This record gives sequence, C-alpha cells and structure tokens, in this order.
Amino acid sequence: MEEHHPNLSAFNFSPHFWYKAFDKGISLADHFGRKLDKETGYADWLRHGELEHPRLELHLSEEEGIIHGRDYDRIVRNDYFHNVSAINKYGVRITAESTEQLMSKATVDPEAAVNYVFRVDSLHHLATVEFMEWLVFNRDAPWLRWQVFFNFLVSKSPELTGQLYTYMWCMVFGEIKFNHAFFESVSQYDRFRDQYEVLIERAEPIESRLRKLNTDG
Repeated sequence: MEEHHPNLSAFNFSPHFWYKAFDKGISLADHFGRKLDKETGYADWLRHGELEHPRLELHLSEEEGIIHGRDYDRIVRNDYFHNVSAINKYGVRITAESTEQLMSKATVDPEAAVNYVFRVDSLHHLATVEFMEWLVFNRDAPWLRWQVFFNFLVSKSPELTGQLYTYMWCMVFGEIKFNHAFFESVSQYDRFRDQYEVLIERAEPIESRLRKLNTDG
C-alpha cells in the first residue's frame, strides 16, 4: 500500500518558482518555434489551442505499459474541461457543452459520430496539477495522470508543436533539478531524474534543428 505522508519540503516549489519556470519554458519554446517555423505560435497554441478526441479516455497506445494493472478509468479518463461536437446534416460542425445538449439540436443526427473537444490550456493545467500533487505526496496515481496528459498533448498535436511542448517541460524539469533537496526521498528523485533524461532525449530533435539552423545561418 502506498504511503501518503505529505512531503512538506515540496512546498518550497512556491507559486513564484512555478511562474518563473514555466514563463522561461514557454518563452523559449515560443521563440525557438518561430525560428524553426514562422507560422508556429506556440504560446498562442498553449493558451487557445484545442484538441479533438473520440473518447473521454485519453489513453493512447504508448501508455499501455504505464497503466497496466491499475485503475484504468481513474487514471486515463478526463471528465472535465471539454465540449462535444458533431457534424450536422448540412456538413457544419456543431459544438455544445454536453452530449445531451448536442443531440437536442434539430440538425444533428442522433447517430452522428461525437468528438470531445479539449482545450490545450485546460489539459496543461491538469498536467501541472497532477505533477505538483506527485511532488507533495509521491503517489503513483498523480505521476501516471501527469504522463497521460503529457503524452496525449504531445501525440495529438502537430509534430513541431508536440516537440516544443516536450522542450518546455524539459526546461521546467531542468529548473526543478537544481532543487533536488526538496524531494521526499532518493527513490522519488530517481523517478524524476529518469523522466528528465527521457525528456532530454525527446527534446533532441528541437536541439538538433536549432543547431543546424545556427550553423547554416
């Protein structure tokens, strides 16, 4: 059984710390994104972007190993921060706050395929909440939930945008790494460090393209 004793040292990661860490990560990701593609507005995507998915479960194939043997619905299901949409009989996309409200519209076929529309900002908010809960309580569930939200945002976004989201979190992890004394235990820090190494590897395509751009320029 998991221990749920709070790690009071984690509160040293203050709101000011998170603001600075994410402000730096977002600013760098947005700046480098525009250098790589002038049409890419990473900061705008993070604030106003939307992603569609046919289910409330955000589970994608790469998370199968993560959630094996655990409470599937509790970890991967997202019942919050979404709208629903469908194509009506005139070929126009109709959006509503719930499936019931959507189906009450006269022009929507009850058999029409429904998509759930998630705001990127909301999913990113949930990812950060889960990660902060993991820092405080060191429980498996919030750690896995953070990974589900993170992997969903990366996998469902355009390739460059997903790479920039990874790069941003890599920058945030880099800021956290300097404060390793605030972790509850060596094992908690080891889990963080291993994930940081994964993020560094996944952020390499951005670093490689930036190096090439600077060399060619």
